Order: sequence, then C-alpha cells, then structure tokens
Amino acid sequence: MGKSNRIKTDKANETLSAPANKRKNASKGMPTWLGTTIVIAVLAALLLTTVFFVLDGRGTFKRMRVILATENYEVTVPMMSYMVYTEYQNLVATYDQYSEQFGITVSVPSGKGGTSLDKNKSLRDQIYATQDDKGNALPQSVTWLEHFLELATKDVKQMLAVCEAARVKGVKLDDSDMENIDMAIQSMALYAAYYGYTTDGYIGAMYGEGVVEDDVRAMMEISRLASKYNEIRSEEILNGVTDDMVNKEYEDNNTGDKENKYDVFVDYIAYSFIADFKPSTKTDKDAAKEENEKNAAKYEELKAKYEALNKELEEAAKNDPDNFDKKLLSVLQELFFEEEKETALSKKTEENATLTEEEIQACRTKADTRAAEAVVDAIVNNKDVTSSGVDTEFKDWVKDDSNPRDIHDVFSDVSIYDAFGNLIDNEEETEDDTTEGEDTTEGEENTEGEPSTQADDDTKSTEYKTASSSYTVYLLKSKLHRDEGFVRSVGHILFKTDTYKNKTNTDSFSGPIKVLAERVLKRVGKLSAEEMAKELITLMKEEGKLVEKTENGVTYYSMEESVFEAYGLQYNEDSNVFYDDVTEGQMVKNFEDWLFDEKRVLNEVSNPAVDTDYGYHIMLYRGDEKPAWSHTIRVELAEGTYEAWLEDSVKNTTFTDNTANSSYTDMIG
Repeated sequence: MGKSNRIKTDKANETLSAPANKRKNASKGMPTWLGTTIVIAVLAALLLTTVFFVLDGRGTFKRMRVILATENYEVTVPMMSYMVYTEYQNLVATYDQYSEQFGITVSVPSGKGGTSLDKNKSLRDQIYATQDDKGNALPQSVTWLEHFLELATKDVKQMLAVCEAARVKGVKLDDSDMENIDMAIQSMALYAAYYGYTTDGYIGAMYGEGVVEDDVRAMMEISRLASKYNEIRSEEILNGVTDDMVNKEYEDNNTGDKENKYDVFVDYIAYSFIADFKPSTKTDKDAAKEENEKNAAKYEELKAKYEALNKELEEAAKNDPDNFDKKLLSVLQELFFEEEKETALSKKTEENATLTEEEIQACRTKADTRAAEAVVDAIVNNKDVTSSGVDTEFKDWVKDDSNPRDIHDVFSDVSIYDAFGNLIDNEEETEDDTTEGEDTTEGEENTEGEPSTQADDDTKSTEYKTASSSYTVYLLKSKLHRDEGFVRSVGHILFKTDTYKNKTNTDSFSGPIKVLAERVLKRVGKLSAEEMAKELITLMKEEGKLVEKTENGVTYYSMEESVFEAYGLQYNEDSNVFYDDVTEGQMVKNFEDWLFDEKRVLNEVSNPAVDTDYGYHIMLYRGDEKPAWSHTIRVELAEGTYEAWLEDSVKNTTFTDNTANSSYTDMIG
C-alpha cells in the first residue's frame, strides 16, 4: 500500500472513529464537494481493506516474502508451506501404510515430551517435543509445525545448494522435465475436480492457505533441477569408485579382532516344529471348559512330540552333519505321513473307520511330497543375518564375536508357552531367575498384544489364551562370509491387478491402453491384469518385436532393450521401466524367482507374464551381473563421498535465511 493511500486511510479511520457530536460540529459550513471527497476516501479505504484481505487469502503478500534464498534461487513463504506440508503428508502416508500392513493403528511418533500427531488438529496447536534427545527441558516447546519446518528447511537448503552447483555446470531443466511438472500439476487438478475444488482451492487446502499453483510449480522446478543434478553427480561419484578402492575397503575391515562388517551372510539348514493352541469359542462355559481341557491336553502331547523330534534332529546334526538333510527328510516323511492319515480318517463318518491300501498310499505320496518341499525350504544359502527375516536368537548366536561360529556348529532355539499364554522357561528355574512383571521374552507377544512375562506361579495367567510353542534346530553350513550372490538388472511392464478388477468396459482408459483393453474384451469378454499382459505379449509377437530363439536346446523369447523400453513407456503402470542392480530380497518373491533363475538369458522376456502381489509383469532380463558384495561396498563408498559433497555444497553456499523469523513463519499453513 502506497504512502498517500495509508494517509487517506488513516484520516478516514480517524473521522469514522470520532464521537458523533464532534463530527457534526466539524462538518458545519463544510463545502459539499469536500464532504463528498471524505465519503469517497472512506469508501476507497473500505475497498482497499477488502482487496487486501482477498489478496492475502490468495497468498499475494506471502508470495512477496522470501523465506530462504541463495544467489540465484529463492523460496517464498507459500513455497516453503508447500514443502512443510509435503513433509507432513509423506510422514503420515508412511505410517498409514504401516497401519494397513500390520492391521493395527501405528501412530506417528513424537519427540520427547510431545504428543502423537493428530491429523484432525492444526499442526500449530500440537506439541512435538518439550525435551531434547538427552531429556533436557527445551527453552520453549516445539510444535509439530516447527518440527516439519525444520525438516523442510534442511531439504530446501540442500536443494538450493545443488541447484547452484547445477547452474555452475550448465545443467538446466528441459522440455521433458517441464512436461513431468505439468503432469504433476494436472494430477492435482484432477483430484481437485474430483473433490469439487478449484485447482488453487485444492492446493490451498492441502498445502496451506494462500498456496496456489504458481507456488507449487516454482518449488517443483527447484526440486526437479536439484534431483536432475543429483542423479548426474551421483552417477559420476559411483563411476569414480574403482575395484582397487572396493578391495581395499574390504581388506581394511579384516582387522582380526572382530568379524568383517561385510561378512554377515551365512549358509545353514533350519527347521521349526510349531505347536499351536486356540481357546474354545463356545459360549456355554461348561462346553468351553471341556473343549479347552481336551485341546490343552492335545497341545501338551504335541509339544512333547516336537521336543523329542527336535532333540533327535539336534543329535543328528551334531553326529552326522553331512547327512543332516537326509535325516530331516526321513523324520518329516514319517511325521507328515501320520498327519495325512489322521486327516484322511477325520473325513470318514463311519465309526471305527479304517483307510484302504490305496488311501494309505495316497497319504504316503502326499507326505513324501510335503517333506521334500520342506527340506528344500529348510536349506538356506547366502542369507543376510542382519535382515529382519532372521530369528533374533539365531542372529545373536551366529554373530557372537566372543565365540566365532564354524561349519557344522549346531544351535537349538526353543520357545515354550502353556495353554494360558505363560512362557515356560526351558531351563531349570531358581528363585532368582525371574522378577514379577519383568519382560523376559523380547519381541514375543501373547494374545492380548502385550509382551508375555515370566512371573511367579501365583501371578501367572489361569485363563486359556491362544498360545504357540516352537522347537527349532539350526545347522551351519558355512562361516559368516561376504555376499557371494549377484545383482542383476531388469526391465518390467506392470499391469496392476486393481486397475482392471471389476472393469467391464474401456471408458476409463485412453491411448494404447484403451486399444489393448478393447482387444482383450473382444477376445475374452472381461478385463484383468493377466489378460492385459497376455494381450500385450501377443501384440509384441504380431509386430515382430518379440522373437522366439533356441540355444542349447532351450527355447525362449527375446527383445532388444530399446524396443522393450518403448513398449514400457506406453503400457507400464510403474514409474520405472528399468531397475538396475537389484539384489535378492529387494523385490517381491515371484519377481525375484524369475530374475535370479540361473537359466536366464540376456534380453530374455518372460512368457507368460510373472504374477506378483501387485499384478502381472512382462519382464526383460538385462544381465549386467555384478558380485553382490563388491556392489554393496561400491555403493557404500559412493554414498559416503556423495554425502560429503552435499554437506560441503550446503556449507559453501550463502543463504538468506528467514526461517527463524516469526513474522515469516507465522504465515506458513
């Protein structure tokens, strides 16, 4: 607002606020035109005030405020608000995924002394922390908004520093980059229309009052430029890591006094016998008691049986380790044979029924098949013992530096609960073994969702609960070693299951996808991810791009990588057509089973498509095998160099930083 307008507004407000009698006297003898001028001034002031609030609501004045800047780039308050709420939404989405995955509500954790994040309350009104990490009281409580601002500020500073580095190297956004940003904005517009908002209205609701499309676009351009140069710099750094550097890093960790930090892989055979008990669901107390007592007795019998089998296998592993797999097979064949016979008999309704010779033979066949499959699953090679899928007790045992493990070492892990959910110590207890209420089963849970505790007899539960006991024996087939597997590169075209579920027409599709879907409907009359994948493979063959080849008596289908990419850009529902340096354990099982099959041939295409939890993947084997241990070290060294470069870039960049200024930060959100 200009100086003359401010004077006019002040005078008008002074006139309007004067007592009525004073105004009357003052106006006596006043020329008509002057009175008219005052009225006009008052109306002008009211109009300016209205416009001010309209502009402020749209973020016009916020947009003038630069909250963080470098020499060539700047971030305004609305742009920072977009980043703050992006941090917030990403974190919330992550914990929503956890909740969905585990089937329980997983709350976003707060800092010390803070409250859990409530999505229904303003971030300004919720306390994130009142203490520092050491438990010392903070001079002033930190709100969740301030917490997310701190995270956003760190990210934005890094982006700006990288953008300055990109500018020095002449890296700029091209048409493709701008098209990607346009697509992101268009997605927001679609969501806005779906929820009945204008695009700016939707953006303001999501990222803070006053944030509009121009702010989001400006921040996206900074983010994309930073990301683009990050990719370039990361690739330069990774390519700069030599084999000599990798080998030196590995050898430098062979200190002799403890295990090499890269030697965390092991080969072993392991099998678990698991006995389960479930309480009766009958509503009649007497009937429930009778059923519980009967099932509890069976549970105890099963535990005794499994304990004996576990000890038998443990002795076999110690006495004849080279033939342990054969012993395991024979034990499981007999165990499963008894189970199959019991199941077959339970299906007969006549009293004192018996099995025929044919039925017994069928049970034997099923048991042998089950046993063979179980032994295959029990043989574990090149397993990362630091991964979450490894039993904690076994992990601690095999990584015990004070007692290095060797080939043919045996470990038995037993966890026993009674039918009341009480942990039964496998060792002979003394009075000092337990403390009332002490948690002695870290990670174990009873049916109430609380850690089970080893308590005195008079405090143990006497109410039937779901319980499980396990008896596991491990036989080491190797010492700890580096990852002797390989990383491989792959391409895929994914048709998601959910996209085509319950779809009977092509109205929601467009372009090549629509054409392909219409072919599917014409052929089978319904849409599905599987049929879409089949149809694309058929189309690839019709167009002469998918070629059948035979080598060494093996027939497979092949396609050039560039051709596969062209199809992927038209049909793939994943953001990536290609994945480089995939390690085992990184992707879903069926995806990996195909990729890491030893029979794969360079440029081989999966036919049929590979079925996973996500949908159906047409996959391309790109080869590019590298030793996994070498790749791990190479990436680790590159990441260290990159982090140092990024830290130096931020340190050597001059910032104009107003993120601590309340007159700026109060406008966020």
